[in-house]
Parts: sequence; C-alpha cells; structure tokens
Amino acid sequence: AEESLVAEGYTRRYSSWSRVYQIAKLYLFMPICACYGCPLAMTDGAVKVIESLGIPKPLEEAYAHLTSSDPKTFWISGQWMTERKGGSDVGGGTETVARELPDGSYSLHGFKWFTSAADSDMTLTLARIVGPDGQIQQGSRGLSLFYLKTYEDGKLNGIKIQRLKEKLGTRALPTAELLLDGARAHLISAEGMGMACIANTLNITRIYNTIFAGHHMRRIVDLARDYATKREAFGKPLKDHPLHMQTLARMEVIRCVCSGGSLQTKLEAATQQSELQASVQIIQNNLQKLKQFVRRMDSKGEAGWQLAARDFSYTLAWTYEGVLLLEHAARAGASDTNIYAAQRWCQEGVCLVDREEKAGSYNSEAVSLDKSLVYDGYSSLRGKL
Repeated sequence: AEESLVAEGYTRRYSSWSRVYQIAKLYLFMPICACYGCPLAMTDGAVKVIESLGIPKPLEEAYAHLTSSDPKTFWISGQWMTERKGGSDVGGGTETVARELPDGSYSLHGFKWFTSAADSDMTLTLARIVGPDGQIQQGSRGLSLFYLKTYEDGKLNGIKIQRLKEKLGTRALPTAELLLDGARAHLISAEGMGMACIANTLNITRIYNTIFAGHHMRRIVDLARDYATKREAFGKPLKDHPLHMQTLARMEVIRCVCSGGSLQTKLEAATQQSELQASVQIIQNNLQKLKQFVRRMDSKGEAGWQLAARDFSYTLAWTYEGVLLLEHAARAGASDTNIYAAQRWCQEGVCLVDREEKAGSYNSEAVSLDKSLVYDGYSSLRGKL
C-alpha cells in the first residue's frame, strides 16, 4: 500500500507512463512477494472495472479503499468466478443466482469452487438474476457482475467456508471453496453489465498474468492446440473470427515468429551494426530451426504438438524477445548497455525444441518414461490426473 502498487496506475502521476511505472515496480516486487501479486492483480482488475463504470456512488467507498496508500485503509479484492464446472467458460459454468431484496441490493446463493485471496476485503463475483417469473437466463448474456463485502457488521457476509484447498504450492495465498448462502451484494451497474463488462474491463489482469485460476501450462497447451487445429482462422477479418481474443493473440505470435517476415524487418538495422551481427545470426539460425520444426510437427497433429507445447512456447518467447532486444539496441541513440543486454540474451542461443527433438523427448518411449517418473509408486493415480 505504501508503495502504491495498485494506486499508482490510477493517480496517474506520470500521465500515460503511469502504468509502465506501476508494472516496473511490480516486476521488482513479484519474486519475493509470496504470491501476493495474485490478489494485487485482482484488486487492480476490480479498480479498473469500477473506474470504467464512472465510479458509481455505491462503489465510491470501495474505490477509495482499493486505491489507498495507507495500510490501515487499503483493501484487497477477490474475483470469485470459478464454480464446479471450472474452466474459462464462465458463461456455461456459472450456477450462482441472485435474488433482489426490497432495498435494491441482492442476495446471492451458489457455490464458488475456487476463490483466490479468500481473505480479501471485498470481491467481484458473477451470478444470474432470478426474474419476477422465477426464471433465469442461461449463457453469458444471463450473467451479471456483483460487488460484495466479505464482512458485514463484523461477520462473514452470508459466506460459509467449506474448506481451504490443499495445494502443492502457493500455500501463502489462501484459496477456498465458498458457499454463498444469502450473501448481500450490489449490482455494480444499473443495467447489469454481465460478461461484456468482464471482457472489456479486466484486460489489466492479462498484463499482470498473475491470477492463478489457470496454470501457465494450461495456457501453453492451449497455444499448441490452437496452432495445430485452428490455423484456418488466419486471414479472416477480426470481426468474423470464431476464436477468443486471447487465442487470436497467441496465434498471431506464432504466425509472426514462424513466418519470419516481420521479424526480419525488425532485425534489418541490427544487421548493419558490426557489434550486433553475431547476435543477429544466432537469432536467424534459431528462427530457421523453429520454422523447420513447425513443418515437421504439422504432420503429427494435435497430439504431437501437445508433447512439445512447453518447449515450443519457451522457444517462441526467447526468440521473439531476442528480436526485440536487437531492435532496441540498433536504434539511434542506443546505449552501450542496450547493446550488451541484447548480446547477453542472444549468446544463450539454444533452440529448445530443436535440441529436445533431436534428443528424442517427443517420441512415445519418452512419454512412457515421463509417466513412469511421475507415477512410479502411485499406480492408483495413473490416468486420473
């Protein structure tokens, strides 16, 4: 709170650079924060939602607490979206219902299966409003976004803690299964924003990338699956795309790296500078290996892609970051440290997928050995995880 890790993005002391400054501070904070970056990301997402709605009167108090730089008044927000069906399809998986009360607030009833920062001061959560006829609307259009305080008058606000999750890691961050049994909440918009509000205003959480509702390996497998099965989406106008925007973003990164055209443009200036030529050659060699790997994997289909998903993702990231560092080092006015940073990054030049494919890591024998390594002695779990 004292460092304004959330407030910094909203006081806007540095105008359009305030977000950059905020993220830079968070980058330094994250390695030693014992998962506290997760609730900070959810808190920032809540602030962004409230601000985008014009800070409605019922939420003025929450906004002031969430953006406070005083530890005594600073609030953390949760985002309680995930229910029993789990996954990212909240439109299909949300069963919590909201019944309007005489004072205009709502009573929420439902089971939230995975609530990060269960000790938060408030939360934004989803529910379906029960109409006057007792009916609810299914799908994303039937969802509304609610604000509730965790405590009312010193007591849990219609919230029953079923259990804390037994986790292998991130135990410093309490994750719980919660039953909402008459939790008093407020609809944060008179119209009932629903999923449009989530889609349009929680993009900051993608920047933080620290909400652990889906492990990064899940996103990595999604990336490989998207490339293996949905490449026909390329070339369609954006409005006609049947894919989620995050899917499109992932595919665009793959297309950009594997086509190489736009990357070569970024490398042009660096190729003209003698101190960067060796580094450029390393990146170009790896780009070529990466493209050849993609062609070989195409013949193996989705199953093959999933075996290489993690290595493929890291190779993409390493290569693209190398291109960007070289582009930065080749610009007019670049410092010696800019050049050195690019050289240091590129000298680690191993194309991970090429190395692992040659080592046989993606063949059936390796897969069998990997399973044995994980499940040896735990045969009752084989095939269940």
